[in-house]
Amino acid sequence: MQAQLSEVPRETEARTYLASAPLPSSFYAGRDDLAEVRDRLVAALAGDAPLTVAMLALVAGMIAEAVAFHAADVGGPCTPCDLHPAALCDEHGSVLDLIDSLVVLAHDLGIEVSR
Repeated sequence: MQAQLSEVPRETEARTYLASAPLPSSFYAGRDDLAEVRDRLVAALAGDAPLTVAMLALVAGMIAEAVAFHAADVGGPCTPCDLHPAALCDEHGSVLDLIDSLVVLAHDLGIEVSR
């Protein structure tokens, strides 16, 4: 089974982020091929290589960790949020946009992600 990535702009943002994001901590144990895995991941995210079942599982872990990390980072409103007319500062808005793009990519790949 191979998943297909689309050229939807929000997915492009998520793919770009994942190409340089840390690999899931659970993935490191006993591995000595991390550079090779990273190269295959970057190629798959760019659409230059198939997104295999194993790579899809890796992407699922990366998305889950990234969403959890960034959701915790947003926390709640800050002083700039309080002062902004939309009650959301640019920094928190960017983080929420990234989370949304990761969730859209996950959904399109058939990966369930909780926010």
